[in-house]
Amino acid sequence: MIIMKNPNEANIIKMDATTMYIINNLMDYGSVYIVNLFSIMADKLRFWNKTPDDLLGQENDFNIIKSAEKADIILLAWGIVER
Repeated sequence: MIIMKNPNEANIIKMDATTMYIINNLMDYGSVYIVNLFSIMADKLRFWNKTPDDLLGQENDFNIIKSAEKADIILLAWGIVER
């Protein structure tokens, strides 16, 4: 299971660099759960103006726990830090 910070506009057809890196490097595991700490999609400027409660979806913690219960390994991941 991979826990990332927040979702972006990537989807099943168009992946972002972080998701692509995860998928490419975990092929031997058979499957991977990817969840986000914050469930609301927000760009960098809007993200920092929100409270944690604004960024958490109602079922987010439940889905993280449900995925964690099925996982053998839990890793944290995030994208690049911009300069």
